[in-house]
Amino acid sequence: MKYIDDLVEQFIKANGITKYNYSREFLREFSDWVQERQKQSKDYVYLLKQMGIDISNYSTAEIGKTSFDSIGRNYYTTLITPYVYGFEQRNNLIESQFNVDSEGQIYPNSSNLFYIKQYMTFNPYNEQCIKNWDILHNNNFNIIVGVFGKETDKDFQEKIEQLEKFKLLLVNNYAHEETTINGTYCKVIASRKK
Repeated sequence: MKYIDDLVEQFIKANGITKYNYSREFLREFSDWVQERQKQSKDYVYLLKQMGIDISNYSTAEIGKTSFDSIGRNYYTTLITPYVYGFEQRNNLIESQFNVDSEGQIYPNSSNLFYIKQYMTFNPYNEQCIKNWDILHNNNFNIIVGVFGKETDKDFQEKIEQLEKFKLLLVNNYAHEETTINGTYCKVIASRKK
């Protein structure tokens, strides 16, 4: 169950857990954390709206999220993910890995995704999740990459540094915003292209 493993790994990092087992208490804490992240995602979406970013349409693709941490599941957002378990069946759910090669070629084949105008992810599970997304941006695709969570999360600084490192790879035409809303830190980098 790779989709759970990625989320558990984020939970462990956010909470600074060094030793664990899948005890009843651990699973309860994990479940509470997932529910808290779902609430925090509303603050993140609010920041996107404040930036003038509309994710509530088929032309936005949310990449690589699970039914537990997707923000696009509540909108008409196209979902491209290998983790389809738990998602309601819908026309714009594409079961696939999403990769960008060093030439900027998108997999699955971008000719099948002609209607996508922006690609979005947040709280990447690891650096592979956004590998070559800078090439997408620099090749005139719109991207949205962000992070959010509690300021007390143990991985707060790591996530901010990952986003700052990513930002250095982008060539102009992007916006970046950060704020704290209701105790949730939110930081976004988004292309500003037509």
